[in-house]
Amino acid sequence: MTIIAKIAEYEISEADIAIDAVQLNICKEHLIEAKIDSLNRLIDSFLLYQEACSLGIEASEEEFDEHFLQCLADFESQDQPLSLEEARNLELKITRKIVVGKYLTHLWKDSIEIDDQQLHAFYEEHKEVFTSVETVRASHVLVGKNTPHAKDRADSIRAKIKSAEDFEQACAQCSDCPTCNQCGDLGYFRRGEITPAIEDMAFSMQVGDISPVFPSHHGYHILMLTDRKEPEPITFEEIKDKLKARLIALEREFFLQKHIEELREKYRSLIQILDKTYLKDF
Repeated sequence: MTIIAKIAEYEISEADIAIDAVQLNICKEHLIEAKIDSLNRLIDSFLLYQEACSLGIEASEEEFDEHFLQCLADFESQDQPLSLEEARNLELKITRKIVVGKYLTHLWKDSIEIDDQQLHAFYEEHKEVFTSVETVRASHVLVGKNTPHAKDRADSIRAKIKSAEDFEQACAQCSDCPTCNQCGDLGYFRRGEITPAIEDMAFSMQVGDISPVFPSHHGYHILMLTDRKEPEPITFEEIKDKLKARLIALEREFFLQKHIEELREKYRSLIQILDKTYLKDF
């Protein structure tokens, strides 16, 4: 096992870094930067753990058992049982997670709260940002891609549609989509929430328009735009709770980053980077 860094008596291996970065979709040219980021996150976690331990914060048996059972399920699918070293690493990770979590709660208890007056002042200062996004509502007739002569069938259906009533009748009688029971209604959607072909067509139409036949990976569609909601200001009351939660989260992130910088300075002598590939940020 290749050891990349040590914080006091704790070791960070190449495998630890790989596990931390496993869920990231990284281009090869950015791989070393991603590994350095992972190493930094692990170092920060150990520094928080070191500080928490110095304050006497511990994980109780009940807390450990609860987290251990949750983690154990992730390993039950493995063909091989945990080795002694893996078991010890798992215990340390669980303990560190609990202790660091309790330490962060300790930090946040004295964090600055944002009152409604401050919140409203922030809202007014950035009012132009708080607007809804454009949404549309549409219904469709679908001729599934596996239907024989699907394109010809869709063209034939479209040729008979002259009005909204014709569209609704065609949807009930001819559509292969389960939405045919609701007149083909797709509901309201914003950009990025639906099949791109439907999105492109819907946002190019006016309310009441009926589209020509167009394809998607589902088959062939005929779309009718039934409503459009233009962007409009979001009121303070509508956004207040979400805004407060977001601003508090940002304040805590800023405070935590500053605190970690202080811990890095305080425990600098305990941090050892053993692989020179990772020395870029140190």
